[in-house]
Amino acid sequence: MSDDAVKAAAPAPPPPARDWGFPAFAADFPRDDALDALVDAFARGDYGAVRSGTTALLASDATDAVKAAARTLRERTNADPAARLLFLFAGALLVLLTVWWVLHDGPPPAE
Repeated sequence: MSDDAVKAAAPAPPPPARDWGFPAFAADFPRDDALDALVDAFARGDYGAVRSGTTALLASDATDAVKAAARTLRERTNADPAARLLFLFAGALLVLLTVWWVLHDGPPPAE
């Protein structure tokens, strides 16, 4: 096999490495300056910037791949449905225990 055939059969080199804080789920995102800035904001924890930036990116004339990546990034900033359910359960439990305490023992009498 010639050297040219070996080079042609070799896999393409990976894209340039991003810094260590880059989220693993975004490794296959297309390279786009606006999208990279949003991923960087996500890695810093600036979810407000991610939400507003993805809205602007989805309204722009970006490619479908960039828009799909922006949607994925936006979904990652939403609250987990299980956390919402647990929060509601904790609130209901607090109300139930407060009502039970008032009906069965109540606050101490005023002097």
